[in-house]
Amino acid sequence: NINLKIIRSGKKVKAQVIAKPFVRLVPLSEHDTKPRYFIYCGLVFQPLSYDYIDSSECPSNPKLGALFHSGQQTDDKLEIILLSHTLSDKVNIGYEHISNAPIKSVNGKTVRDLKGLVDLIEGAASEEEPFLQITTDDGHIIIVPSLKNKDSVVANKRILSRYKVSCDKCLDG
Repeated sequence: NINLKIIRSGKKVKAQVIAKPFVRLVPLSEHDTKPRYFIYCGLVFQPLSYDYIDSSECPSNPKLGALFHSGQQTDDKLEIILLSHTLSDKVNIGYEHISNAPIKSVNGKTVRDLKGLVDLIEGAASEEEPFLQITTDDGHIIIVPSLKNKDSVVANKRILSRYKVSCDKCLDG
């Protein structure tokens, strides 16, 4: 708490302000950590970070820059998750042009962080829906098979093999 003395209408008044730390929505440069990611049906998701913005993979994007400079964590949003790019396959035809897109929701449920995204996608297997609806902040809607649909399991294995990716996710950098 910070105790203040201020002048209001010509009178001295005491006030108290609760100081809270600024917790960045987009972390500063991270060293000695593996990149965190999740690949599902060829869609590559990863958290937005300074290192990502600074890389040649991310062209100048004012919206991402604004999130880096002034984005603050909330209870509903611990980090920005991007669909960074797509590993092309017949299961994701038509979505190759979507890149560096912040993810808003999966099946209408808000994405808080990378683990939350994984939980929403993998948890959808218990639902009856054979497809997932992934929505970006820009309003793009991506439809891919859910884990309930056998096509997704086959596609995930095929894509990881084709692109020589040993693991579909790394959640702990």
